[in-house]
Amino acid sequence: MLTVKTPEEVLTLIGESAFAMGEPEAVPLSAALGRVLAEAVTATEFVPDFDRSTVDGYALRGADTFGCSDSIPAILTVTGSVLMGQAAEGAVEEQLARMFEKYSTLGASVAVFQNGSVTYTYTYGQIRPGGPEVTADTVFQVGSISKMVACIGLLQLMDAKDVSLDDELGDVLWYVAITASGLS
Repeated sequence: MLTVKTPEEVLTLIGESAFAMGEPEAVPLSAALGRVLAEAVTATEFVPDFDRSTVDGYALRGADTFGCSDSIPAILTVTGSVLMGQAAEGAVEEQLARMFEKYSTLGASVAVFQNGSVTYTYTYGQIRPGGPEVTADTVFQVGSISKMVACIGLLQLMDAKDVSLDDELGDVLWYVAITASGLS
């Protein structure tokens, strides 16, 4: 026999199973997984601009749409598609291969980390012309990428409130001799 609950009974059940939310706090995006928003987040524009879209989402680079408007649209190339609920198998690899080929990249290794663990790897090309293929264990010289790594580390320290952009460099890098006065 089917027993139907009244709206009041349903609301009572929801109230009994809900938990009290503590005081709101600001956390970095990287720590937001599994948390509940304390207030509504509202987009400034409708994306897409119609109800009941069957589209999961779009992935664009900001540079591809910079300066666009209703009167100056961007002409974008669809590089791949994934059906709703389906895994994006091959789509990422195809896009990375096209990008590496476009920019004449000899070899590269891509790793995605989530919660401190590697969740995805992709390798492309050769270590040197005519050399062995790149593997997940290939060691690359750091070169100019060290600037990006240092900036990411600085941003993480700023996010943790361990440093500020107003701090003196000698106070942050106490183990490095800073001779120029006023350098920060």
